[in-house]
Amino acid sequence: MTRDPDNTRGHRRPDEAVPPVPEVEAPDSTHDLHAVETPEEHEALTRPAWLPVRLVEWAGGAVALALMFGVTYGVIVRAAGRGVTGLLELAGVAVLVLTLLGAPSLTYRDENVRLEIVDMFASSAVLKVLNIISDLIQLAVVLVIVYGAVLLFQRDLERGTTMGGELGLGRFWLTGMIALGFAVVAAATIRKLWHDLRGVPDRGRER
Repeated sequence: MTRDPDNTRGHRRPDEAVPPVPEVEAPDSTHDLHAVETPEEHEALTRPAWLPVRLVEWAGGAVALALMFGVTYGVIVRAAGRGVTGLLELAGVAVLVLTLLGAPSLTYRDENVRLEIVDMFASSAVLKVLNIISDLIQLAVVLVIVYGAVLLFQRDLERGTTMGGELGLGRFWLTGMIALGFAVVAAATIRKLWHDLRGVPDRGRER
């Protein structure tokens, strides 16, 4: 074994320069998620400027706030040995209402969960056409749901149908919310379809 006369093995000398650490650029996940859309289209779809979506988002925020305070109050009251009639029933309805109010916002912002398997193999033009096809299918399904919810809402008003529970709430509140929520989803889908149609290249002009 050789001896280190300066006893610097495993240590850096004070006058020795420290090599710079190379900077690694973080991946742009936003670009990866929205690679199909142009920046203008993505900004137009995601900016919170459309009044119907803002209204349902504000309503959803109010429901979430009321749900938070209601559950907190229920926990405190139960800890004191008391109960609140219909609290669990109202909490269940509030969660369903939050889902119905959140669907239009997700549709407007194009943030619904979907499997992007084809994106790895298809070109940008093909993906835009597939987006239009999916928009048309979604619009057809949503319109059927709106039609059925409106019919059920009218029937609940006529017959006075109630939901099972301690409070005996009228079911028309729920069916009316379903019809309203999916009507805004349909409007947001039409808006998204319009943006997707404007993004499709005109093949006839390119020839």
